[in-house]
Amino acid sequence: MAHRIFKLRVAYVSSADNPAIIDLGERHTLADLHLAIQEAFDWDADHPYSFFMSGKPWDRTSEYAAMSDGSPDERLAKQASLDSLELGVGATFLYLFDYGDEHHFTVRVEQIEERDKALREPHIVQAPAHPPRQYPDEADWDDEDDAFGVGDEDDEFDLETAPLDAADLVWGDRDWGGDGSDPERPVRTHVLLALTPSAGPYPPPVNELLRIGEPDRTGNKTEAQIAKLGLTQAHVPDLVRMARDRDLNTAMSNTTEVWAPTHALEVLQNLDASAVVADLVPLLDIDDDWNDTSLSTIMSDASAPALEPLRQYLLDRTRWVTGRARAAEILGKVGVANPELQDQVVETLNDVLRRADTEQVWVNSSVIDAFMDLNAVESLPLMRRAFELGAVDEMVHGDWSTVLAEFGQEPEPGDPLVEQSTRRWEQSQANLRASLTGRPAPLPPPPPSAASAPAPSSDAKKASKRKSKRKMEAASRKANKAKKKKRK
Repeated sequence: MAHRIFKLRVAYVSSADNPAIIDLGERHTLADLHLAIQEAFDWDADHPYSFFMSGKPWDRTSEYAAMSDGSPDERLAKQASLDSLELGVGATFLYLFDYGDEHHFTVRVEQIEERDKALREPHIVQAPAHPPRQYPDEADWDDEDDAFGVGDEDDEFDLETAPLDAADLVWGDRDWGGDGSDPERPVRTHVLLALTPSAGPYPPPVNELLRIGEPDRTGNKTEAQIAKLGLTQAHVPDLVRMARDRDLNTAMSNTTEVWAPTHALEVLQNLDASAVVADLVPLLDIDDDWNDTSLSTIMSDASAPALEPLRQYLLDRTRWVTGRARAAEILGKVGVANPELQDQVVETLNDVLRRADTEQVWVNSSVIDAFMDLNAVESLPLMRRAFELGAVDEMVHGDWSTVLAEFGQEPEPGDPLVEQSTRRWEQSQANLRASLTGRPAPLPPPPPSAASAPAPSSDAKKASKRKSKRKMEAASRKANKAKKKKRK
């Protein structure tokens, strides 16, 4: 039986002569193409996207979107196989990535060939010789119009004296926190405690981490540089100090030393950090996606010593939501990696859902996500209660029937929670899409009582959009991890 293979040429609009060449099989979907493009261009697939077969952005009639908006005529990228699109050689369409920044890529079918063997995974034949940067240099950011910039990179940044801007205070692509009134933002007092003032120079060879700079595209060269330093268990205290060094963490992004805390955490992944894990938990207060994987690995490897500091952090409602969600996720990994600790982990997570009605929705959902990793079927009654209260975010783990399926169970016939939860999931998809695109959600509007509320201010709209993007990024990262795990 012959299998069709599509050879696609993908080029960023401003660098058409610098394309990627990608092979996909006839059964691969546009969602598979999205991930392959992100890999080929070495970008982070952490934003929503759409394909427009007409080549015209926001042409609803030809759109295949990453997520549902609840409209009856929607078409989803994950459901659109290349074979179903009836593409011919020369067909051209648009891939739009990130609804906020709107990165446009032109996709062209260069060749369709038949092979005896099907292509199991997309194959990157050629990556761009000089891929465009996903994010512009900070020096080019407009500090008034761009949500990521607040001031000139040549200015000095003092974390202690910087104002608590209620709209947003971002330096070096990080939110350094507010006064604690917004649980979606880091809390400045916690950030100040997490990042300690520099205590002097670092001894060799730890000081060499200050010179390595941004990791290379593959990470292999950087790993080799670090391995040559011969860092050992004796260097753990200085590595922890470097990871929490305030001056290094807040250094200008065009310096090499700003990457030193990241490199220090990477080294700690390969050492025994169980004795110092409590000193690393405060780093969950820092808005830094770069270090999520390292912190998770360090703490899950630390085993029992990580339980109590993570428990205290998770149950502390003064902490920002993202940090607490990360703590729940890491606790789940501790339980998976250490079966003898699973009962303690589950009980801590149960404590959160017992107060689901007054807890932050994203925290509840992160706990449920951890339960799914742990296969904690005994906690299903608490999970159901959280769903019944509407105190969950289906964007994180799916609707009630999806959660049950993770535990190998099916809902009872006629269970009203299934319809309620599915409807919320559809509504959340529509709301998120509307927030990121500025286009109204097609689902029915909220009740009249909600409509009478005053219109949000410009700052509130910007803050809402940032929060929505953060949620989408978290959901996308989860999906990407699942995809990679499946490929392995």
